[in-house]
Amino acid sequence: MGLKHVVNDNKEYVYIPGQPNIMATEVNPVDDKYKEKKIRNGHSTPLLDLNKRKVTQEDIDNLGLDKLEYDNEGKSKLGKLTNIYHE
Repeated sequence: MGLKHVVNDNKEYVYIPGQPNIMATEVNPVDDKYKEKKIRNGHSTPLLDLNKRKVTQEDIDNLGLDKLEYDNEGKSKLGKLTNIYHE
């Protein structure tokens, strides 16, 4: 859908203060109340509990729905399906 994960210009995952949005990854640093209770194997700290992410207004705004062309029934085309495999 064109949304980007929360990273800085160096492609490093950045700290997300407060409520993590839907594009936060499990490795984004977050406040303790949004982390899993246990540390997973291979990690030194608890990861983001993905069930605690929420869709924010910013996520919705980033979809660019205001840039689509709508017909008289309020419908628009978001894209098209293909059977092309992308790596």
